[in-house]
Amino acid sequence: MKRRLAKIRWLKPQEGGRSQLPRVESLRSVSRFDVDPNYKLGTWDLIIKFKKLPTARSLSIQAEIAFASEDAPAQLLRVGSRFELAEGKKTVARGVVIE
Repeated sequence: MKRRLAKIRWLKPQEGGRSQLPRVESLRSVSRFDVDPNYKLGTWDLIIKFKKLPTARSLSIQAEIAFASEDAPAQLLRVGSRFELAEGKKTVARGVVIE
């Protein structure tokens, strides 16, 4: 499984984000990548392992990310790729692959 480092910024509730920030060291979330604006490659679950938990004062964090499925398009995880994390139709965070 290919792992990358990403910078993720959680949206504030008034921006449409979650009412509560994650309080776990890792989670699984649906991702949509900007390099694929029509989602021809689909949406894929990402496994996100936080280096540090987000806080109300620090919504931007670094995390290790990897696709949950071996069949996911690995090319989406290249440095500079931008993505969104979604809960249903709601975007709760935005990120970029940095390493």
